[in-house]
Amino acid sequence: MDPRIIDACDHWRAQRGKLYYYGAEGPDRWDCSGLYRQGLLRGCLWPYGAREDRGVVAMWEEEIFARVPWLDRQPGDGVVFQDTKTGKPIHLVCILSQTELIGANGGFPPRRFGTSQQESTSDYEARLRKAKAEVRIIPHEYWKVARLGVIRPPILLGIDHSGGLHHR
Repeated sequence: MDPRIIDACDHWRAQRGKLYYYGAEGPDRWDCSGLYRQGLLRGCLWPYGAREDRGVVAMWEEEIFARVPWLDRQPGDGVVFQDTKTGKPIHLVCILSQTELIGANGGFPPRRFGTSQQESTSDYEARLRKAKAEVRIIPHEYWKVARLGVIRPPILLGIDHSGGLHHR
């Protein structure tokens, strides 16, 4: 296996049990796209020229990543899930192997009160802990629930974000 993929997967595995936190990118808290992005950055797999602040919606809709069929999934890919009512992408998990997915799950954004007030950090963290929102292995029974598609970093296909070939 490509050592860059091994680095990314090792990073994702090392995050197991850490708290989900909306918008977080580590090292002690993660949201779904932050977890995926940081693993790719660690493995030098982030698409050339792509901004590093992309969330799951942008990763899917802007087609920064190649889309591949579910049956062709491989370690280093991400699985995008959709809102069952709107069909829009809302969640992303990392593929560790053909039989193992990991993601920052069970989370939700902080509550908003009125137009400018948000719940306190301590209240938000308490709700996340109560919900057991953390980085964890995804059980098989959830793999098909609202799955939208699989994304792959273009570098794993031998192309960069601008379409040029990578030299190995």
